[in-house]
Amino acid sequence: MKKRILYITMALGGMLYLTACQNAAYDVIDEGVYISEAENGNLKKITIDNTGGKATVTVRAAESCSNDMHVTIGTATTDELAAFNKRNGTSYVALPADNYSLSSSDVTLSKGKVTAPSVEVAIKPLTEDQINSGDKYVLPISI
Repeated sequence: MKKRILYITMALGGMLYLTACQNAAYDVIDEGVYISEAENGNLKKITIDNTGGKATVTVRAAESCSNDMHVTIGTATTDELAAFNKRNGTSYVALPADNYSLSSSDVTLSKGKVTAPSVEVAIKPLTEDQINSGDKYVLPISI
């Protein structure tokens, strides 16, 4: 069975959150949210075989929420990926949207909690062209 590794950087979601702010003040962020798999710039590799692959995405808050907080998980733009690649000296290619699906695009951080329920990511098998391209793919998600 031929296995391929899809390089998924959950750091993308976290980095996109951090770069979304245009007024780069370095104040304490009281109600910041991030993707926990992206914490500390971790790179997560997911093995993709002929049946596909699976991953999870978990949204966390910097501190417990004073109210319920609704968070939408979306797709990063090509400009955001280009900025991420430039900042990190990488050349990741966005995994096409039809190659993966999320079990939910909306999560709720409940009052008094710091972690939302995890979202499952189902990844379809890579095509022969994708396998032979030599590209390293990123799961292009943002919050």
